[in-house]
Amino acid sequence: MATSALPSQTTYLERCRQELDLNQIDKLERHSKMWKVAATASLVAFSAIALSAFVLTGIYAAPIYLSFAALSIVLSLPGAVNLYRKFEQVSNSRAELAHQARGINQSYATLITDPSLGRTLDVTRDMGIPWVVTENLIRNPESIRELAPLMARVKYYKDEIDDALADLQTCKEKLAKGEDTHVRALAFMADVRATNLKVKAAFESAVIQQPAFTGSEADLFILEDSYTTALQRAIGRAIGEENLSPYLTFKNGSIAPISYDDAKQMTIPQIAERIFQSMQPQNLVV
Repeated sequence: MATSALPSQTTYLERCRQELDLNQIDKLERHSKMWKVAATASLVAFSAIALSAFVLTGIYAAPIYLSFAALSIVLSLPGAVNLYRKFEQVSNSRAELAHQARGINQSYATLITDPSLGRTLDVTRDMGIPWVVTENLIRNPESIRELAPLMARVKYYKDEIDDALADLQTCKEKLAKGEDTHVRALAFMADVRATNLKVKAAFESAVIQQPAFTGSEADLFILEDSYTTALQRAIGRAIGEENLSPYLTFKNGSIAPISYDDAKQMTIPQIAERIFQSMQPQNLVV
């Protein structure tokens, strides 16, 4: 399907380069702490107001009104708790982004410090990059530095995948020893995390092959990556349910979607190839 170019002023590569700014990472960490403080302050404020209202009611109003004051506090409590959870969720989200950005920054620093032939081959191996691209990187060291922000992201995601798979293996060993059943839930979460990270690494690999790409993941595909969706999909498979929602659906319907089971079995290069195909101008959907 031929369409116009994606409406963006900068390439994805350039945006990744901007995210390496340590000042931006520090800002994310500060915001995380601020939202955490706001979450705690919201509960403290609610407690103080509720206690003050109850005490003042007891002092200046008839005793019968104490029950109304207590009831009002109880009815208001869910709202206060929800506000706390929202603030905490924002805090955790900022902290997670900061942790990821700092990890990618460290991978980037390693790449540009040692842009050697061996390191280039190490990073590009299994990334889904055609040899002609890798060969160009080897012949032109400056290309390594230019694409380093993307290569660093792939390296970071691959390291995270290894960690998730290690957690999964640990869970399997514990289950084999007959340990607590909650380990099954941890194993499930590690499995989902590893698969989600594989798709992220594949996307970065695809962009390396087309560094002029100006869009984002959301412009190419929809990824049903939540633990809740994954659990529903697993239950559906267990009971023989048909027409389960795809794990990865491309915006261009002519490109075959990828099921969760297929994504687990596919390599990063195989997924990257499918994403790269969706990235071509004639396949973009805007």
